[in-house]
Amino acid sequence: MTEKVASSRPWIRFVGRMFDYAWFGLVLGWFLAVFGLTVEQAPFGILIIPFLWIFVETLLMGTWGSTPGKWMISTRVVRKDNKKLSFKDAIYRSLSVWWLGLAAGIPIISFVTMIVACVKLSNTGKTTWDLSGEFTVQHQKMGPFRIIGLIVFFLAFFWTLAPVLINVN
Repeated sequence: MTEKVASSRPWIRFVGRMFDYAWFGLVLGWFLAVFGLTVEQAPFGILIIPFLWIFVETLLMGTWGSTPGKWMISTRVVRKDNKKLSFKDAIYRSLSVWWLGLAAGIPIISFVTMIVACVKLSNTGKTTWDLSGEFTVQHQKMGPFRIIGLIVFFLAFFWTLAPVLINVN
């Protein structure tokens, strides 16, 4: 069994969530490309990814008990009885993260809510949504292959997007 580590880890949790958004955004982008669209042409552009992720995260948490990002950072979210989240728990948590942690993706406000959530997590060891849902976030030490995998993924992700970002007016 791997070694458990400190419970808050706000930056590790942020990396895990950004990994989830990144791979989901890629999959969504490929799906839209099949229909000749881009994410920017979809309603509200990039704001749709975190919203749609609510339902994908709920499905993954309710069935597998994890998401790819949580798996990569060696993190589990469980109920107080140490069992995986039910679909009801998972949708509650996902909606709460989207609304309370990301302010529904509204620019500037979402930056403020992420800072507030990070400070609360650092000071108390729990986010508002985990406290109100009585969820426990369990972290284990990440192995070197997962760390390298995350680094390679994000480098490839940004390298792939660089031409698009550079050409934006």
